[in-house]
Amino acid sequence: MGILLEGLFFSPTEWLLILGVCLLMFGGKKIPEVMHGLGSGIKNFKQAMKDDEEESKPANTSATPLPNTSESSKEGTSSESSEPQNTAVH
Repeated sequence: MGILLEGLFFSPTEWLLILGVCLLMFGGKKIPEVMHGLGSGIKNFKQAMKDDEEESKPANTSATPLPNTSESSKEGTSSESSEPQNTAVH
């Protein structure tokens, strides 16, 4: 794998050559516009990721406490119990 990665890194001389070719191709005025577009694209992507994380978080349910039904479920006399009561006679 090290052999494959050797070709991906550029020396400072190669970066200057690439920069010079870009200046010749696009001109001095177009490069700042391209960089601005790239920067705003990255900013929008990060904002969308942040919004997506906020949507995926569970809603805060601590504002509405659940009723305490532990005593009534022990007695079996509550009609509000979520468990069905077996009243069939055998």
